[in-house]
Amino acid sequence: APTSSGKTLLAEILLLRALGDDQQLLKQSRKALFVLPYVALCEEKARRLSKLIMPLSRNVKKAYGGEHSRQMWDPETGINVCTPENANSMLNRMMEEGTPIEDEICCVVVDELHLVGREDRGTVMEMLLSKVAFISKLIRNSNGPSEQAHRSQPLTIGTPVTQSTPSDHFLQVIGL
Repeated sequence: APTSSGKTLLAEILLLRALGDDQQLLKQSRKALFVLPYVALCEEKARRLSKLIMPLSRNVKKAYGGEHSRQMWDPETGINVCTPENANSMLNRMMEEGTPIEDEICCVVVDELHLVGREDRGTVMEMLLSKVAFISKLIRNSNGPSEQAHRSQPLTIGTPVTQSTPSDHFLQVIGL
């Protein structure tokens, strides 16, 4: 779609809907990642989303340009605004620690997807999208309650996963 056609506004609405559904229907406080390629865009988006998320009594955390909130995953966090490098790092850390990503994240918005093909930042964005797609597929293909034994083991790409996830857990992925 062309510039200024409302793609980002639509993504914000879907993100807020995912957070609201999570809070009301699932009685959970999963978070959303909003990934933007430049620090200036991140700063602008963090300010805007902070105002939009107030009715949900949640906060926006920042992970870009040297700014990192100490508690990215505390219960009051609703949205983590970050660059592709920081989003990739967060997912890596969660997988290494064995954190059940489906229990922490309900929505990932990646803006400026056309940068995937660029030499300077495209590789990181491609790695991030590959991980998100892989995790999303794991969640969609699973059934039944999560097994506590698996939660203590890190999720490794390429390793068969025996974890089952309730059908009400999902990861919505929005690319712009």
